[in-house]
Amino acid sequence: MRRAEGWPPAVQRVSVMFRPGLDYVASGRAGKKGGMNATPMQTKPYGPLTCLVQDGAASAAFPRPVIPVILCHGYGAPGSDLAGLATYLLDWLGERAGAFRLIFPAAPLTLEEVGMPEGRAWWPLNMAALQQLLQTSQFEQLHDSKPPGLEEARNQLTQMLAEVFQQMPSVGEAQSPPRYVLGGFSQGAMLTMDAIML
Repeated sequence: MRRAEGWPPAVQRVSVMFRPGLDYVASGRAGKKGGMNATPMQTKPYGPLTCLVQDGAASAAFPRPVIPVILCHGYGAPGSDLAGLATYLLDWLGERAGAFRLIFPAAPLTLEEVGMPEGRAWWPLNMAALQQLLQTSQFEQLHDSKPPGLEEARNQLTQMLAEVFQQMPSVGEAQSPPRYVLGGFSQGAMLTMDAIML
């Protein structure tokens, strides 16, 4: 396993193995507790998206999760890309881990036809058009453009969020508005920002 330079040692030891059919297993030893603050990771559909889900271990203070943490991967990454952070995050939360459910949705589009059999995308990218804009120093034209497929991806993410909140009623009942974490990397970050800004 390759170490990620500049990251804390606990993060450097976390890895994710891919198995076809969205069956993912997160492994690794993070922090001093070595993953003791987590339940086994499961594959679960939420709305139209297939997700990896891992709850923090229940405790007397937090017998069930009440705060979902949804992290969306970037363009070209497999759905499991960010799942390796789960063990580290739950260990870092310590006794509070039982309050959290970590959810890692897989983007709906496959990139198999462009030579990335495990890669996924939230919307397609026109690499030729991007390259042309870069070469002609017209990259700023993208600032005001709306990528084709963004609206569909946003709708799928918001459907997923609605189902997450519905299945965790304590989120909606205990607080108004509900407490949750929504984030992502690269294209996943763009999608989450778009969804939250509506």
